[in-house]
Amino acid sequence: MRNPYVVLQVHSLADLDVIRAAHRARLTKSAGDRELVKELNQALELLSDPERRMKFDEQLKPSVGSTVGSYRIVRAIAEGGFGTTYEAEHLITGGRACIKHCLKVSDEYNDVLIREAMALWNLAHFSLPAMRDVVRMDDGSLALVMSYIDALTVEQVVKKVGRLRGEDVAWITDRALNALLYLHHYGVIDGDIKPQNVMIQHLKQHVYLIDFGLANSCPTATTKVGGYTKYFAPPEQVASALDRERGGDGKPLLPAADFFSLGALMLYMLGGDVDAVVRRVAPSTVPAPMRHFIDDLMERDPLQRPKGNVFALFKQVQKDSFGYVAGERKIEPIPGL
Repeated sequence: MRNPYVVLQVHSLADLDVIRAAHRARLTKSAGDRELVKELNQALELLSDPERRMKFDEQLKPSVGSTVGSYRIVRAIAEGGFGTTYEAEHLITGGRACIKHCLKVSDEYNDVLIREAMALWNLAHFSLPAMRDVVRMDDGSLALVMSYIDALTVEQVVKKVGRLRGEDVAWITDRALNALLYLHHYGVIDGDIKPQNVMIQHLKQHVYLIDFGLANSCPTATTKVGGYTKYFAPPEQVASALDRERGGDGKPLLPAADFFSLGALMLYMLGGDVDAVVRRVAPSTVPAPMRHFIDDLMERDPLQRPKGNVFALFKQVQKDSFGYVAGERKIEPIPGL
């Protein structure tokens, strides 16, 4: 049996009244086509039964062994409120890929995925996933196909080993800041720097920024803030998101918003938990230049946060804190990993 939503030409979120109306309309146009009439009646019968419809909707979701475009699902990597992320392999080359699929089908959720795809579509940086494709599923939902990154999130690392050494936080921040400044150069505000969205390969000292669901590409005065992550979002992002929830327009983010979140991420790594971010205090063992840099990143007023050549500024912070900058000497692997 064909997809009943396709047969009736209705959205997978359509309520029963809409489905019945579509059935009547298509029957009228299909008079004389016995096979199509049979399909239409079977489709209505299935979608009119809540239990059967729910089971069918579950079957539409990607699963191990199923295909999404030119890719075969290998395993589920993570599942959240928005959707599921999978590891997949290309059907011809066998190359690995990462697929992000939204669990809900709606124009709003599809817009989020399209915005994420467009934020990275023409960008190429060693610390960013490459956007490979956007695939429309049978139920109308979208799936993003990106390069696969074999690494641990900062959250996973901290949960396993606890507080990170200042030298490790320095090289992680160095790489993350490099990627952020690249995004800003092309007009993209990340909008969601947090422990779950930064991945590291500590033996190679590679850092990757992932998940651009809240990113804005070349924001204007009318660009709306999509949401925020508690503890890691700057005050202006929280205020804009709440204003939008109340029916207001909010304000677009400046690049300085990402600097605040980067400072919060540094506190998380140095302190070993979210409490360190809430307190906004780095351990006393952290060199003063790095502590002051974090304080500057997390200024409440975005216009008071570091500006200009922030990358060169942080290079000097590393030099003043540890006597060298990332890349000048080999750093030992993170203990415990």
